[in-house]
Amino acid sequence: MSAARHFRLRARRNVRLSARISARGSEISLDSRLIDLSLEGACIELPTPVEVGDTVSLTVDLPGLWDPLALNAVVAWTAPEDGEREARAGIRFSSPSGQSLLLIADLVGREAPI
Repeated sequence: MSAARHFRLRARRNVRLSARISARGSEISLDSRLIDLSLEGACIELPTPVEVGDTVSLTVDLPGLWDPLALNAVVAWTAPEDGEREARAGIRFSSPSGQSLLLIADLVGREAPI
């Protein structure tokens, strides 16, 4: 994926949140970091690359919430590590619940850094 900016239909918010990602049905869970977030998906940094098309579960530790937010997603794009950062992946959420969308909308709309 190129680093060039491109049009997005919905707002995307830069964040730095701890997260975990695992392939659906796998017991392997990778610690990762959410880099940006929107209502449709997110960008994550992770120590081990994933493949485009992989179905994954993402668990995000949200500030101010007792329980983490759990979302199912599909990997839309990947970028290998480049020496300065870990591998990245863009994920597209799969049918998030209304409650999940409200939590994400709240985070995307905040003015304070996350």
